[in-house]
Order: sequence, then C-alpha cells, then structure tokens
Amino acid sequence: MTRDSTDRRSKGGAVGSASSPGSHSSQPEPTSTPTAGHSDGRADVADERRVATTLLRRLSRSLAGRSAPLLVVLAVVAGVVTAGGLAPGLTERSPSDDPPPVTHGVAVTPVVLESGYDRERSYVGRVEARRESVLSFELDGLVDEVRFDEGDRVAAGEVVARLDVDVLRTERAALAARLEAGRAVLAELTAGPRDEVVAAARATVVALQARWELADRSRRRSDSLVRNGTVTDQTHDERRFAAAVAAGELAAARERLLELENGTRRERVAAQQATVAQLEAELATLDVRLAKSMLRAPYSGTIGGRFLDEGAVVTAGTSVVQLLETGRLDARVGVPGEVVASLERTGGHEVVVEGRSHPARLRASRPDRSATTRTVSLLFSLPVSDADVRVGDLAELRVRETVDESGVWIPVATLTESHRGLWACYVAVSRSRSDGTGEFVLERRDVEILHQEADRAFVRGTLADGELVVSSGVHRLVAGQAVRVVGPETRPREGDR
Repeated sequence: MTRDSTDRRSKGGAVGSASSPGSHSSQPEPTSTPTAGHSDGRADVADERRVATTLLRRLSRSLAGRSAPLLVVLAVVAGVVTAGGLAPGLTERSPSDDPPPVTHGVAVTPVVLESGYDRERSYVGRVEARRESVLSFELDGLVDEVRFDEGDRVAAGEVVARLDVDVLRTERAALAARLEAGRAVLAELTAGPRDEVVAAARATVVALQARWELADRSRRRSDSLVRNGTVTDQTHDERRFAAAVAAGELAAARERLLELENGTRRERVAAQQATVAQLEAELATLDVRLAKSMLRAPYSGTIGGRFLDEGAVVTAGTSVVQLLETGRLDARVGVPGEVVASLERTGGHEVVVEGRSHPARLRASRPDRSATTRTVSLLFSLPVSDADVRVGDLAELRVRETVDESGVWIPVATLTESHRGLWACYVAVSRSRSDGTGEFVLERRDVEILHQEADRAFVRGTLADGELVVSSGVHRLVAGQAVRVVGPETRPREGDR
C-alpha cells in the first residue's frame, strides 16, 4: 500500500469518526480542498469557507447532547479553522491588486486678500411734510362756512373758512362817515379862508374906520364945548365913550382881517390831522378784523383733518383744519453721532420708501441728540410728489461705508461652526503621493467673521492669498481627508477687489 492510499484512508477514518453514532458504513461527502497553485485567490477563499461550513455542521450533529465545555471547544475550533482557511487566501493577494482609493470631489474658490470691504447700513426714519399747520381763527365769532374737507387740495391764499361779519361791516360804515367829515375839515383848514371872506373883512375894517373917525371928531368938539358950558357933561361922556367903542371895533376888525390874510394856524391844522389819522387807524383795524374773519391757507397743501363745521361759535385759537404741505417732503432719520460727519462730506444719498429708492439731499442736521435713542436727527429732502410718497411712510436711509480691515471674501456655505465664537472653513492643500500622482488634503482653518452679506462673508484668519477654500458641502468633510478638486473658480467675484 502506497503512502497516498494510506493518507486517504486515514483522512476518511477521521472524517467517519466524526459522523453520527450508529452509522458504521457512512462515507465522507466529497469536498474540494484549496490547492496552492490556484490562480484565483477569491475562488480559493470561497472553497475554504464551504469546507469549514461542512465540517462544523457535522461536528454539531455528532456532539448534540454533549456537555457545554465541548460546545465551547467546538466554537474555538471553528474560529481556528475559519481563520486558517481564510488566511492563506488573503496572504496570497498582491498589493498591486488593491483598488485605487476613492476620494471625494469638492468645489473650491480661490481667495483674494483684500485691504478692506464696503458695507451697507440702514437707518429707519419717517417721511414728514416740510410744513404742517393746524389753522385756527384769531377772533371770536360764529363759523359761517368751511369750504374744504379732508383730502382736498388748497392753493396758497385760498379761503378755507370764514366767520360771520355783519356787525363788523356796520361798524366800518359808521367809522368811514366820520373819517370823511374829519378829512373835509382838514382840507378847509389847510386851504385857508376864501377870497370873498377876506374882502368882506376888509370892507368891515373900512366901515369901522369911518365910524371911529366920526366918533373921534365928535369927542374932540365936545371937549371944547364942555369948557364953554355949551354941552353938558352927560353928552360929553357919551361922545367920548362912543369914540372909544368905535376904536375897539376897528381894532378887532383889523385883527380878523389879518388872521384871514395869514391863513389857518399850523397848530389847528395839526390837531385836525391827528383826528383824521385816528379815524383812519380805527377803520384799518376794522378792515384787519374783517380780513381775519376769513381763514386763508398760508401755503399750498392738502387738508389733513377737519375739526368743526358751520354754525359753531368759536373762540380765538380754536382749531379748524390741519394743513399739510405735500409739495415738499422730508425724511427724518436718526443716525449715530459718528455717522453724521461722513454723511455731511458726501453728496447724494439713497432713501428707500415703500420698496422704491429715491435720491435724497441732506438738508439739515439737528444740533442735539434724542433723549430716548441718543441719535442725531437728519433731514433729507425728497424730490418726489405726494403721489409717490405719503406723509408718515417709513423711510430707510442706506449708507455705504468702507472699513479698513484686511481679510478675504468667502462663500457663506463654506463656513462651519468652531469653538470660542469662531467659525471654520476647509482649505484644499496640494500634496504629492508616493506613486507620483497629486492629490489634495483638507486643512481646517479658524476664521473670524467681520461682515456678512446674503451669500458671502468677509473674514480674517490664517487664510493666505490664492488658497483654495471649499465652497460647499462642508458637512461631509473632515480635516485630513483626501479630496479631488472639481471645477475650481479661478476668478474672484466682481466687486471683490
């Protein structure tokens, strides 16, 4: 008997001894054993697994009902057999047969180092009329008419409402008559006496002169006759006093004539002039009261509110209507004090009202701060009509300012949360492999966000100019991961420089 047959018998006896009890003539099932010269390592591994499975199944049937330690031994043997069956197949595989490593493709963006960035700030204010007034009467009286209602447009100088003026008109008529009489007297005094009056006065003087001469001659004759006793003392006295009376009348006539010839005295003319001026002032006062009985619009605008109607008896200062100047509108915006200087240096500004942008001009800056918000109120002139903007609309002032701070712009999608209030991003760093091919490895960089917009952020950190920052999908990446770059963006965004 040869060694090969002996080996086959011994192997068959060993397998048969592992069969179930009572099966004395059972033969082992044909199995296929791996050979050392097998060309396919995977097929060998499969054959070894089938052999191990068959042996374990037969051992479990033969040891059914045996003690627990035997089952433990069976489990250990199964592990050894399985490992021994698999190891040869694994050791025979060549490293050159390993599949190439699978890397994740990422999109990157080259960063550009900037010396600063522009940011836009918004400050909210309110649109208001350049002028806004509550109109009221200055006099007491009965409201006779209110001509406009809310929303009506009014021209400058147009009558909005008026009071009843019947009493004032009567008083004015009486005062006007008195003024005419005073003016007539003043005109007479200023013109002086008529020529006829002066001529009559001269004739009176001539007549009195003749009467005085006759009386004086009778007195002189009576003086000589009384000494002779021809004329009594009584007659002499009558002639003497008659001459004196004639002399007095002549003197009075002469003074009257002199007065007429010289004209009216300046003092009398001045007194009459004062009387006429007083009457004129009283008449002007009545005219003013009549004018103030009609409430007129001081400027063109729109009636914002009506507070009373006809028939109401009002006192001075009672509100009648509210007038808004809608032709010129301002935007009042409160800004921090440090922003005021930069706004005053710039020219045009942008104010957004109801989603529409309007050019604005800084018209005035208040010298004080608000007690509640600690901001400075600025007034911007809006060259728009009330058809586009209404009084009371919210106005948003947009201010662009440059911040001198070095950093880079990166997409917001590339940021991931880090520690201590910082953020992080991944940078693809080129690295050469041992086989001579190139690959990229991710490095995690902490950054600080200085400014953020809708889809990008301006950050500072350890990023260098030209480095490739992963622009999306950072939630699937880790530091040290090998990646391949897919379609890098080689140009910075417009406006970044």
